[in-house]
Amino acid sequence: MAQAVAPLPPGPKTPAVWQLLRYSHSPLPFLEACGRCYGDPFTIRFAGSVSPSRSNAYRTPSSPCP
Repeated sequence: MAQAVAPLPPGPKTPAVWQLLRYSHSPLPFLEACGRCYGDPFTIRFAGSVSPSRSNAYRTPSSPCP
């Protein structure tokens, strides 16, 4: 019997390579921005992998989403 798989939480829609570059350049600001925009938890996609992540950042409507 197959079990239902829960969907991944929301996250940036930018290409995985771009997310990897932003993360490798400045990881903390990237993760904080994702937490503000998508809540806790969120999903980030790096080239070749998908990683659900958690953040303690607060969500603010005026901050730009990655």
